Amino acid sequence: MLWKGLKRVLKFKYNEPPRQERKDFMRDKYIYYTDKISMQPDTAHEIHDVLCANAAANLGYSSVLVYPDQGNGALNPVRWFYPFQPKQPDTKFVEFYNAQEKLRVALLPMPSPIDRIQGKFTNSSTIATKYYLPFHLLRHTKIVHTRDWNFAKASVKHKIPVIYERHYFQDRPFESEIVHSPFFQIAITQSEPVRESLLKKAGGRRHLCFASIGDSDPECTRATQSKIESGS
Repeated sequence: MLWKGLKRVLKFKYNEPPRQERKDFMRDKYIYYTDKISMQPDTAHEIHDVLCANAAANLGYSSVLVYPDQGNGALNPVRWFYPFQPKQPDTKFVEFYNAQEKLRVALLPMPSPIDRIQGKFTNSSTIATKYYLPFHLLRHTKIVHTRDWNFAKASVKHKIPVIYERHYFQDRPFESEIVHSPFFQIAITQSEPVRESLLKKAGGRRHLCFASIGDSDPECTRATQSKIESGS
């Protein structure tokens, strides 16, 4: 069901909002950002993220799974200044997630004390959205797909088209300037009740398509069929 649902949601042409003097020939990456990949059992959301990025790659997009790296390699200062180096995942990753050869990964180094000392500027989300996104990812990115709301918001503010996923009920209203932006055009859920909770918190953005992966809403399907592929 996941593969069929993602194929239906992703296999559409994207009418990209107008951009001024942007070098779009460089912006060819379908970035799936997740805040954690642990390669540990019983991590369903992490597995879901890998499968989504993998599905996009298999549909022909230049898909890159981007996530923080807090391992020993994060201590290499060269990587801080040249972090976006998409590569094939290693054998351990491939075997654990059953990743296929078209998928690429890019690890964003998060050296200590990031996420080890509490504070705004030692938080991996802040580093990802305030440093890596605008200075290293932006010039390569055609579209962002993520479950991370902070990364989704930052992407919209940088005029990157966003596919946002939400797997739980939305308990607070969405920021109006984000959900009313032309760059925030689709949100994906896994159930109809969650979809309804998103619609209620969308601040009147009723024309925004909130798609449930397993649904067969023809209106939402038609709305999504005009959104992603050509970038024109």
